[in-house]
Amino acid sequence: MKIVAVMLFLGALPLGGGYYDLLRIVVSIAALINVLRGSFLFIPILILFNPIVPVYLYDKGLWTIIDIASGIAFWYESEYND
Repeated sequence: MKIVAVMLFLGALPLGGGYYDLLRIVVSIAALINVLRGSFLFIPILILFNPIVPVYLYDKGLWTIIDIASGIAFWYESEYND
């Protein structure tokens, strides 16, 4: 799941809207896998990044913090729980 973490870290950069749509899908799938494995830390990540009912915060600064924090969570999960 390190690739998901890297994608989230890249999401902190000002990229096009298509990248963020892809990011929502990839992060949602990865978060769902982690939730099904029993890591309930990923439930808020799944809710924030879900592509079906998207959460729009309209603040790039807040999304940057969320992207980095979520990336750290995925990185930690892949380092210590695989």
